Amino acid sequence: MKKQSENPWVWLPFSVLALAIAVLNLKRNRKHNHSDWDRGRSRPVRSILFATLFLVAGAGAGALLVRQYYHRHVLPSRPPLSWRIEQGDPDPAGWGKWFPDHYQSYLLRQEAESIELPPRKIDTRPALEVIWAGLPAAQSIREVRGHPYSLKDVEREVAARGNKAGCLTCKSADAPKLMLALGGQFFGAPFPELRKEVTHPVSCSDCHDSETMGLRLTRQPFVEAYTRAGGDLDKTGRQEMRVLVCAQCHITYYFDQHSGALSIPWEQSPDVNAVEHYFSSTYPYREWVHAMTGTGLVKLRHPDYEFFLGGTHSTAGVACADCHMPFKVVGNRKITSHDFASPLENPSTSCGVCHRQGDDYLRERVRQAQEEVTRLLSQVEDELVRSITMLRWAIGTPGADSDMINRARELHFRAFLRYDWVFSANSRGFHNPREALAVLAEAMRLVKEMQTVTLQSVIQSPTANSELRTRADFAPGSH
Repeated sequence: MKKQSENPWVWLPFSVLALAIAVLNLKRNRKHNHSDWDRGRSRPVRSILFATLFLVAGAGAGALLVRQYYHRHVLPSRPPLSWRIEQGDPDPAGWGKWFPDHYQSYLLRQEAESIELPPRKIDTRPALEVIWAGLPAAQSIREVRGHPYSLKDVEREVAARGNKAGCLTCKSADAPKLMLALGGQFFGAPFPELRKEVTHPVSCSDCHDSETMGLRLTRQPFVEAYTRAGGDLDKTGRQEMRVLVCAQCHITYYFDQHSGALSIPWEQSPDVNAVEHYFSSTYPYREWVHAMTGTGLVKLRHPDYEFFLGGTHSTAGVACADCHMPFKVVGNRKITSHDFASPLENPSTSCGVCHRQGDDYLRERVRQAQEEVTRLLSQVEDELVRSITMLRWAIGTPGADSDMINRARELHFRAFLRYDWVFSANSRGFHNPREALAVLAEAMRLVKEMQTVTLQSVIQSPTANSELRTRADFAPGSH
């Protein structure tokens, strides 16, 4: 950054002021023979002249200082005065010609995550072999990568799962145009057929209007769900839009088993209880049947927005972009980073705007919150594995009460939904630690009730009573 003194014009008003003071002092000290009346008459004239010169010089200096600040700190952070980008252009490189610094920050995520493949979740948490038993996608679910990899990753996953083109909805910037052109046929079309029509991953046009650079929503399923849940987009301010442009994809959803349409399970509110009611009463959808218990289950997809609502940051009016897209200085320009990184990579810019305790403190604070949630998640996970094992055993026990078995399956569905609500969200609970702990506590209660009902289902069976005495894997702490 240039020093202030490098612009000589900023000193002109001060030079004028100094010259005026010098002239007045020179006249005051000069020997002359004016009468007392003349000297008295000249004093107010000198005072008025002095005050006028001082005000003019001060105003000029202030104006030049404001001009200097504007050109060095405000103007560099503003976009070009004009640009020519086609509305909905999905190619981020095209936007990068006009906004090169923003584009380079977008590419940073591609460089930072250039590994061939992220690890499979089932490899990092072996209990998922039991919890996800029978889930067709179990072997293909991996840790997430950034926006530049969205299209490549979904293409790999669909090859393993056999899903339809609806999977492109939030994975490609080309998707909105295809949805507009094809309507409902977009979701049910074969994935390989429409994959040929898309080229770009998530990019600029997904969130920005190319004429105004204002934020916009491009995913109609989210717009419909948001309105259905009571949202009013006509009254949405810019700060809330900085949340909603992320929320339009970072939500849980499912694909309609008949039309293949992407649907969002919201009614009156986007919380776990409302989602359970939706899948239990409004639309009794089940994605797969658990291979060990016969329970119909739904696999949630990253309910990040739902999880964020009601948390400390959401309540304080903080938007996703405040933490994941902080301001950064590039040369003499201040821009909004489009790296979409974890705030922990640089807490001073992401968190330090509000929290002044330093990077080490902030990282430790996040670690403590995440570890507390992870600890309870692991406990629920262990008990859920035990409950599944018990229910499978009860189902195979002669004389087991079928009504009680079905009751245990219902509890399995409700407990798994809450476990997956926390497990599938991408913040390891930090977006809303209090909500995470409350949901997991309810999941633990349901799991324990599932175990009790399972045992009650076989209480009248002589075979079960004798076997229970020898089943060590049903005992607490056996998993």
